[in-house]
Amino acid sequence: MATLCEMTSVPVKSETYEQVDHLGIFISDNEREVITLVNYTFLCRFISLFGIISNLINLVIFYRQGLNSTINISFFALALSDLCCSFFQQLFNFYVSPLFDDLPVQFADVQHLTIGVQRGIFSKITCLITVYITAERCLCVAFPLHIKQIITTRRTTAIIVLIYLLTVCSFVPLYTSSYLGWKFYPEWNQTRIGLIAYTENQAASAIVYSMLAISGLLSFIAVIILAAILIAKLREKSAWVKTANAQKEKAGSLSKRDRATMRMVVLIVSILIICYAPSTMLGVVTVLEPEFSPGGKYYNWYYVLWSFAMLFETTNSSVNIFLYLKMSSKYNQTFREIFPCFEKKVMKPTNSVSEK
Repeated sequence: MATLCEMTSVPVKSETYEQVDHLGIFISDNEREVITLVNYTFLCRFISLFGIISNLINLVIFYRQGLNSTINISFFALALSDLCCSFFQQLFNFYVSPLFDDLPVQFADVQHLTIGVQRGIFSKITCLITVYITAERCLCVAFPLHIKQIITTRRTTAIIVLIYLLTVCSFVPLYTSSYLGWKFYPEWNQTRIGLIAYTENQAASAIVYSMLAISGLLSFIAVIILAAILIAKLREKSAWVKTANAQKEKAGSLSKRDRATMRMVVLIVSILIICYAPSTMLGVVTVLEPEFSPGGKYYNWYYVLWSFAMLFETTNSSVNIFLYLKMSSKYNQTFREIFPCFEKKVMKPTNSVSEK
């Protein structure tokens, strides 16, 4: 998330690092090319294509259900950011393809400003909206009698718009650190359109990357804390109902709803942590270790590990449809109404969470 914009720029390197690799800690250029080719050209391409289709379906379903509830607004905004992330990832995959090596454009450099930044923006938005959804669910359990006054559709819409705007603004400084122009590449003995850095703005760019890495780390901490609070509140509420000698049917119904909500939160947090942990950790490492960069000693590790991080993030933007189908009866019903051909094949939700 912090440095997604540069992770596939093809490095201009000699055999220096490979020659001094006495400890076997470096990856060869050929190994790097094979791994990144598989991750981007094959895996990311198919997963992001599925993400585009699945998120278009999500947008249609949530719009059809109506954007008159806070949770539907949040899920609609999440589907939109996931759609954009999958779309730019699909373009990203073409930019790093070796098929374009003979053209007078260094696509691996050009993608930084034309695709990489945009993809990083929506990846960040997806993470922040997921944090907000978790916080909203936490408040629903912590303050059930006042939630409609605390979380309104207007406030939710305002927060979502603010997330989009602030995230876009946080990435704007990256455009001041470099520009596209004609650049000589000695390995091809050609002048190509590539990325040219503004030397005087590199310090500001480094600060921006550091801030993005820190904000990504804070997002993880926030969602874990909120999820822990939510689970604790649900358990406390469930225990109170049982000790209050409530009606058996009512207690059983509440218990099922509590368990379903807990499973939903666990899934949201698990998907977020698993799919965004690699990019968050790599962002921190990039800030702490100068040699872990496109021009550093560990440049091949940089590209290989970031290719896996992008693969995980692309997966995160594509799998929510399965979560909705499994956990939401309302989503499942609308899906079957729109696609009657899947009436018998689509999975039926178990102990589903009912939307507000």
